[in-house]
Amino acid sequence: MFHSFLNLLNALTWSAFEAFAMTSWFDILSGQKITKHKFCMLILLIYIVSMVSNGVGSPFVRATLASTINIVLLYYIGCRERFWHDSHLVILLCAVVSTLMTYGLMNPVTQLTTLAGWSVQYQVISNLCVNIVTTFVIIMLRCFRFKWVPGEFLQAHMKQLMCLLVISIFLRIWGNYQAYHFARNHYTMSIWRELVWLLMIVAIVLVPMLYRYYEQLQNKVEQHFEALSASQYYVNQLEKQYAEYRFFKHDYKNILASLEYAIQTENMHDIKETYYSVIRRSQLLLPKETMLQLSQLSDIQLRGVILVKYQLAAEHSVNITLSVDKLFDNTSIEKDIDFYRVVGILLDNAIEAVSLTTDKKVSIIFSKDNEIIIVNSYQENIDIHRIEELGYSSKNTHEGIGLSFITRYTMQQPLIEHCTIIKNRQFIQKLIVG
Repeated sequence: MFHSFLNLLNALTWSAFEAFAMTSWFDILSGQKITKHKFCMLILLIYIVSMVSNGVGSPFVRATLASTINIVLLYYIGCRERFWHDSHLVILLCAVVSTLMTYGLMNPVTQLTTLAGWSVQYQVISNLCVNIVTTFVIIMLRCFRFKWVPGEFLQAHMKQLMCLLVISIFLRIWGNYQAYHFARNHYTMSIWRELVWLLMIVAIVLVPMLYRYYEQLQNKVEQHFEALSASQYYVNQLEKQYAEYRFFKHDYKNILASLEYAIQTENMHDIKETYYSVIRRSQLLLPKETMLQLSQLSDIQLRGVILVKYQLAAEHSVNITLSVDKLFDNTSIEKDIDFYRVVGILLDNAIEAVSLTTDKKVSIIFSKDNEIIIVNSYQENIDIHRIEELGYSSKNTHEGIGLSFITRYTMQQPLIEHCTIIKNRQFIQKLIVG
């Protein structure tokens, strides 16, 4: 009686666990949260596919039908509904890997229980426990916002993407082949083979993650050296201004003495000559006002980004002004490397846009409302409704990835909002923080 109950419970819950795990893995790997309605709908569809495929008589069809249809379902949802920023190859990779992750842990457990000679009753109980533990792990990963590799990273590394896709499809075919032979009782148990299969699946997930983190670390080191170089450049500019002030101060007493003597002798000719030849000309030699209020920015990395872009602007003869209404120290957001990359992209676009205009000026404003505002003039015709689309750019030599990256980033950060305004031939980018 108890054995029959376990078999019935396993038959009813197995497909449900499978559908939930597969949908959740796709949700995690794709990097974007599926709405509750679509999440439940996808679970229901995969559950129906699993139940229907179990009733198919041919072992070969049963072994390949469910996984193929599930991959198609996940791929369709990703392309049609949610993840239009990613390429179709990235979505296909996420769909295939999701099916592999669903069965990756169960196969070694089944092998161990079978080779250990456990009874069918204990095998059913172990399968149920593994499903429960797997579901708990998936829920924890979703709660802690586990992030795999963003679509932009994979699209920027097409060779790695194609390699991962080929390996994942090979593993999927291998898994179907194993299931087919298992159904025909021609399958030779081997725990080592299953462990190698599991390690290959884990490698598909971990290798691109580690490579991405390595690139981020490398970018941080490069940004650090760029910030040091920019800081040295800025210090040199301040020293140059200070030297000009000292030079002017050195001559200032002589100018005042000659002007005082001309006034005492009421020699209007000497007064005019002193004004036009010395004072007025010296005004042109006075150094410009220091425009970067870096002391008002408590975030050292944000200072570094602005200094690097200040140096870049100077190389393009672009003038950057910085205005900070109050001490900008917003601790309500997680300022990771992507946050500074967003600010850098906005400044790069602004500098490049004004370099083609006569008014070579970029204004950076940190408002009291926790807004980072970047204002610049522009020359090209810009379609404001398309600028956030992946691949669109107003410049022929650009791939249009920058603003699409900003869109994806702000979608994943509920406390950051990005908006674009075009007004009076001014291109205004706003990051509303917190």
